[in-house]
Amino acid sequence: MRGKHRTRRPHQDLPTLPHSARLLSPLLLGAVIAGPPGRERFGLTVIPLRVRGADATRPQLAQPLTARELQVPSPGNVVIASAAGAAGSAAFGQRLTGGMADRVVMATSALPRGQNAVIQVAPLEPRWWDEGPLRLDGRLPPTLLALLLLTASDRIGLRSLARTALWEACRELPDGNAATEQDGWALLEGPTLLAAYLMVPPAVAAATPAPLQDAHSSALVRRTLAEAARDARFAWSAVSHPALTELSIVRASLNIPEAILRNPAVR
Repeated sequence: MRGKHRTRRPHQDLPTLPHSARLLSPLLLGAVIAGPPGRERFGLTVIPLRVRGADATRPQLAQPLTARELQVPSPGNVVIASAAGAAGSAAFGQRLTGGMADRVVMATSALPRGQNAVIQVAPLEPRWWDEGPLRLDGRLPPTLLALLLLTASDRIGLRSLARTALWEACRELPDGNAATEQDGWALLEGPTLLAAYLMVPPAVAAATPAPLQDAHSSALVRRTLAEAARDARFAWSAVSHPALTELSIVRASLNIPEAILRNPAVR
Protein backbone atom coordinates (compact mmCIF):
# COMPACT_ATOMS: atom_id res chain seq x y z
CA MET A 1 0.00 0.00 0.00
CA ARG A 2 1.28 3.48 -0.81
CA GLY A 3 -0.27 5.13 2.22
CA LYS A 4 -0.56 8.62 0.69
CA HIS A 5 -3.19 11.04 -0.48
CA ARG A 6 -2.91 14.30 -2.43
CA THR A 7 -4.54 17.66 -1.75
CA ARG A 8 -5.67 20.42 -4.08
CA ARG A 9 -2.15 20.59 -5.52
CA PRO A 10 -2.30 17.34 -7.51
CA HIS A 11 1.49 16.83 -7.69
CA GLN A 12 2.37 17.55 -4.05
CA ASP A 13 2.83 14.46 -1.87
CA LEU A 14 1.33 14.63 1.58
CA PRO A 15 3.15 13.43 4.70
CA THR A 16 2.67 9.69 5.15
CA LEU A 17 2.81 7.39 8.15
CA PRO A 18 3.58 3.93 6.80
CA HIS A 19 3.60 2.45 10.28
CA SER A 20 2.32 4.97 12.78
CA ALA A 21 2.89 3.60 16.24
CA ARG A 22 3.87 7.18 17.07
CA LEU A 23 0.34 8.54 16.55
CA LEU A 24 -1.28 5.53 18.17
CA SER A 25 0.38 6.12 21.51
CA PRO A 26 -1.33 4.97 24.72
CA LEU A 27 -2.32 8.62 25.21
CA LEU A 28 -4.19 8.70 21.90
CA LEU A 29 -5.74 5.28 22.41
CA GLY A 30 -7.08 6.50 25.74
CA ALA A 31 -8.70 9.48 23.99
CA VAL A 32 -10.70 7.43 21.46
CA ILE A 33 -14.43 7.56 22.20
CA ALA A 34 -16.48 4.81 20.53
CA GLY A 35 -20.23 4.75 20.11
CA PRO A 36 -22.48 1.69 19.86
CA PRO A 37 -21.79 -0.63 16.91
CA GLY A 38 -24.10 -0.77 13.91
CA ARG A 39 -24.46 -2.94 10.83
CA GLU A 40 -23.95 -1.47 7.38
CA ARG A 41 -25.78 -2.45 4.21
CA PHE A 42 -22.96 -4.84 3.26
CA GLY A 43 -22.96 -6.81 6.52
CA LEU A 44 -19.86 -5.34 8.18
CA THR A 45 -19.80 -3.72 11.62
CA VAL A 46 -19.29 0.03 11.88
CA ILE A 47 -18.40 1.75 15.16
CA PRO A 48 -18.56 5.58 15.17
CA LEU A 49 -15.44 7.20 16.67
CA ARG A 50 -14.42 10.54 18.08
CA VAL A 51 -11.09 11.62 19.53
CA ARG A 52 -11.32 13.79 22.62
CA GLY A 53 -10.23 17.32 21.75
CA ALA A 54 -10.87 17.04 18.00
CA ASP A 55 -14.33 18.67 18.05
CA ALA A 56 -12.99 22.20 18.41
CA THR A 57 -10.29 21.81 15.74
CA ARG A 58 -11.98 19.86 12.96
CA PRO A 59 -12.19 21.63 9.56
CA GLN A 60 -15.42 23.54 9.03
CA LEU A 61 -17.21 22.01 6.06
CA ALA A 62 -18.28 24.77 3.69
CA GLN A 63 -21.95 24.66 2.71
CA PRO A 64 -23.28 25.10 0.15
CA LEU A 65 -20.56 24.10 -2.30
CA THR A 66 -20.32 24.47 -6.04
CA ALA A 67 -18.39 22.07 -8.25
CA ARG A 68 -17.47 22.12 -11.93
CA GLU A 69 -15.21 20.33 -14.36
CA LEU A 70 -11.77 21.53 -15.27
CA GLN A 71 -11.32 22.75 -18.81
CA VAL A 72 -10.27 20.26 -20.25
CA PRO A 73 -12.15 17.84 -17.88
CA SER A 74 -10.00 15.46 -15.81
CA PRO A 75 -11.18 12.21 -14.19
CA GLY A 76 -9.00 12.89 -11.13
CA ASN A 77 -9.64 16.58 -10.42
CA VAL A 78 -12.56 19.01 -10.24
CA VAL A 79 -12.97 22.64 -9.19
CA ILE A 80 -14.85 23.21 -5.91
CA ALA A 81 -15.66 26.48 -4.15
CA SER A 82 -17.89 27.70 -1.34
CA ALA A 83 -21.03 29.14 -2.90
CA ALA A 84 -21.35 31.57 0.01
CA GLY A 85 -17.83 32.88 -0.50
CA ALA A 86 -16.69 31.77 2.97
CA ALA A 87 -13.61 29.69 3.71
CA GLY A 88 -14.15 26.05 4.61
CA SER A 89 -13.36 22.52 3.52
CA ALA A 90 -14.56 19.81 1.17
CA ALA A 91 -14.84 16.55 3.10
CA PHE A 92 -13.10 13.23 2.45
CA GLY A 93 -15.76 10.95 0.98
CA GLN A 94 -17.95 13.75 -0.40
CA ARG A 95 -19.77 12.34 -3.40
CA LEU A 96 -20.28 14.30 -6.63
CA THR A 97 -22.75 13.14 -9.25
CA GLY A 98 -23.31 14.26 -12.83
CA GLY A 99 -20.58 15.89 -14.89
CA MET A 100 -18.40 13.58 -16.92
CA ALA A 101 -18.52 10.88 -14.19
CA ASP A 102 -19.71 10.42 -10.62
CA ARG A 103 -16.73 11.02 -8.33
CA VAL A 104 -15.65 11.24 -4.69
CA VAL A 105 -13.33 13.63 -2.82
CA MET A 106 -10.12 11.78 -1.87
CA ALA A 107 -9.06 13.88 1.17
CA THR A 108 -10.50 16.71 3.24
CA SER A 109 -9.29 19.80 1.40
CA ALA A 110 -9.27 23.51 2.24
CA LEU A 111 -11.39 25.93 0.23
CA PRO A 112 -9.89 29.44 0.57
CA ARG A 113 -12.31 32.31 1.04
CA GLY A 114 -13.64 33.55 -2.29
CA GLN A 115 -11.40 31.26 -4.35
CA ASN A 116 -11.76 28.15 -6.43
CA ALA A 117 -9.73 25.09 -5.42
CA VAL A 118 -8.66 22.18 -7.60
CA ILE A 119 -9.57 19.10 -5.53
CA GLN A 120 -8.40 15.54 -6.10
CA VAL A 121 -11.26 13.14 -6.72
CA ALA A 122 -11.67 9.52 -7.82
CA PRO A 123 -14.23 8.22 -10.33
CA LEU A 124 -17.03 6.01 -9.02
CA GLU A 125 -17.93 4.61 -12.44
CA PRO A 126 -16.38 4.06 -15.89
CA ARG A 127 -18.65 6.65 -17.59
CA TRP A 128 -16.92 9.52 -19.42
CA TRP A 129 -19.62 11.61 -21.05
CA ASP A 130 -21.40 14.74 -19.88
CA GLU A 131 -24.55 14.32 -17.76
CA GLY A 132 -24.98 17.94 -16.80
CA PRO A 133 -23.61 20.06 -13.94
CA LEU A 134 -21.75 18.38 -11.08
CA ARG A 135 -23.90 18.05 -7.93
CA LEU A 136 -22.78 17.35 -4.36
CA ASP A 137 -24.72 14.37 -3.08
CA GLY A 138 -23.77 13.34 0.46
CA ARG A 139 -20.82 11.35 1.80
CA LEU A 140 -20.05 7.71 1.13
CA PRO A 141 -20.59 5.29 4.04
CA PRO A 142 -17.58 3.78 5.86
CA THR A 143 -17.50 0.46 3.93
CA LEU A 144 -17.18 2.31 0.63
CA LEU A 145 -14.66 4.76 2.07
CA ALA A 146 -12.54 1.78 3.15
CA LEU A 147 -12.75 0.48 -0.42
CA LEU A 148 -11.68 3.91 -1.63
CA LEU A 149 -8.56 3.64 0.54
CA LEU A 150 -7.82 0.22 -0.95
CA THR A 151 -7.94 1.61 -4.49
CA ALA A 152 -4.60 3.30 -3.68
CA SER A 153 -2.96 -0.07 -2.92
CA ASP A 154 0.40 -0.84 -4.50
CA ARG A 155 -0.84 -4.42 -4.93
CA ILE A 156 -2.24 -4.33 -8.45
CA GLY A 157 -4.72 -7.17 -7.99
CA LEU A 158 -6.09 -5.80 -4.72
CA ARG A 159 -6.31 -2.29 -6.13
CA SER A 160 -8.22 -3.50 -9.20
CA LEU A 161 -10.63 -5.64 -7.17
CA ALA A 162 -11.28 -2.77 -4.76
CA ARG A 163 -12.09 -0.43 -7.65
CA THR A 164 -14.40 -3.01 -9.22
CA ALA A 165 -16.24 -3.51 -5.92
CA LEU A 166 -16.50 0.25 -5.35
CA TRP A 167 -17.98 0.88 -8.79
CA GLU A 168 -20.42 -2.03 -8.42
CA ALA A 169 -21.61 -0.82 -5.02
CA CYS A 170 -22.05 2.77 -6.23
CA ARG A 171 -24.26 1.70 -9.16
CA GLU A 172 -27.20 1.32 -6.78
CA LEU A 173 -26.18 3.84 -4.14
CA PRO A 174 -29.22 5.97 -3.25
CA ASP A 175 -29.03 9.73 -3.73
CA GLY A 176 -28.32 11.78 -0.63
CA ASN A 177 -26.53 8.93 1.17
CA ALA A 178 -24.69 10.40 4.16
CA ALA A 179 -22.08 8.93 6.49
CA THR A 180 -22.50 9.22 10.25
CA GLU A 181 -21.64 12.73 11.43
CA GLN A 182 -18.69 11.71 13.56
CA ASP A 183 -14.99 12.50 13.56
CA GLY A 184 -14.41 8.95 12.36
CA TRP A 185 -15.31 5.29 12.35
CA ALA A 186 -13.91 1.78 12.63
CA LEU A 187 -14.96 -0.97 10.23
CA LEU A 188 -14.81 -4.56 11.49
CA GLU A 189 -15.68 -8.06 10.34
CA GLY A 190 -16.42 -9.86 13.60
CA PRO A 191 -13.51 -8.94 15.92
CA THR A 192 -11.16 -8.16 12.98
CA LEU A 193 -10.38 -4.52 12.22
CA LEU A 194 -10.54 -3.82 8.48
CA ALA A 195 -10.23 -0.02 8.37
CA ALA A 196 -10.52 3.08 10.50
CA TYR A 197 -10.68 6.82 10.01
CA LEU A 198 -9.86 9.38 12.73
CA MET A 199 -9.53 13.13 13.15
CA VAL A 200 -6.61 13.59 15.57
CA PRO A 201 -5.77 16.92 17.27
CA PRO A 202 -2.08 17.92 17.51
CA ALA A 203 -2.03 17.19 21.24
CA VAL A 204 -4.22 14.96 23.38
CA ALA A 205 -4.73 16.07 26.98
CA ALA A 206 -3.86 13.41 29.57
CA ALA A 207 -5.67 14.93 32.54
CA THR A 208 -8.75 12.70 32.48
CA PRO A 209 -9.72 9.51 30.64
CA ALA A 210 -12.04 9.91 27.68
CA PRO A 211 -15.72 9.38 28.52
CA LEU A 212 -17.11 6.05 27.39
CA GLN A 213 -20.16 6.09 25.14
CA ASP A 214 -19.97 2.33 24.77
CA ALA A 215 -17.46 0.55 27.01
CA HIS A 216 -17.38 -2.67 24.97
CA SER A 217 -16.89 -0.83 21.66
CA SER A 218 -14.23 1.44 23.15
CA ALA A 219 -12.25 -1.50 24.51
CA LEU A 220 -12.54 -3.38 21.20
CA VAL A 221 -11.46 -0.37 19.11
CA ARG A 222 -8.53 0.52 21.35
CA ARG A 223 -7.27 -3.08 21.33
CA THR A 224 -7.58 -3.49 17.56
CA LEU A 225 -5.94 -0.11 16.84
CA ALA A 226 -3.03 -1.00 19.12
CA GLU A 227 -2.65 -4.33 17.31
CA ALA A 228 -2.85 -2.61 13.91
CA ALA A 229 0.05 -0.33 14.86
CA ARG A 230 2.26 -3.45 15.03
CA ASP A 231 0.79 -5.25 12.00
CA ALA A 232 2.59 -4.86 8.67
CA ARG A 233 -0.61 -5.74 6.78
CA PHE A 234 -2.06 -2.31 7.60
CA ALA A 235 -1.36 0.78 5.51
CA TRP A 236 -1.49 4.19 7.14
CA SER A 237 -1.94 7.62 5.62
CA ALA A 238 -2.12 11.03 7.22
CA VAL A 239 -3.26 14.37 5.86
CA SER A 240 -2.05 17.36 7.88
CA HIS A 241 -4.42 20.27 8.46
CA PRO A 242 -3.64 23.44 10.42
CA ALA A 243 -5.23 22.16 13.63
CA LEU A 244 -5.41 18.37 13.29
CA THR A 245 -4.33 15.27 11.39
CA GLU A 246 -6.72 13.19 9.27
CA LEU A 247 -5.61 9.60 9.85
CA SER A 248 -6.71 6.67 7.67
CA ILE A 249 -5.95 2.99 8.30
CA VAL A 250 -6.81 0.04 6.04
CA ARG A 251 -5.93 -3.65 6.10
CA ALA A 252 -4.41 -4.93 2.85
CA SER A 253 -6.77 -7.86 2.39
CA LEU A 254 -9.66 -9.09 0.26
CA ASN A 255 -12.16 -8.95 3.15
CA ILE A 256 -13.77 -5.64 2.22
CA PRO A 257 -14.18 -6.10 -1.58
CA GLU A 258 -15.39 -9.67 -1.07
CA ALA A 259 -17.98 -8.48 1.48
CA ILE A 260 -19.29 -6.08 -1.17
CA LEU A 261 -19.26 -8.42 -4.16
CA ARG A 262 -20.93 -11.34 -2.38
CA ASN A 263 -23.71 -9.14 -0.97
CA PRO A 264 -27.11 -9.68 -2.64
CA ALA A 265 -27.56 -5.89 -2.80
CA VAL A 266 -24.77 -5.67 -5.39
CA ARG A 267 -25.98 -7.18 -8.62
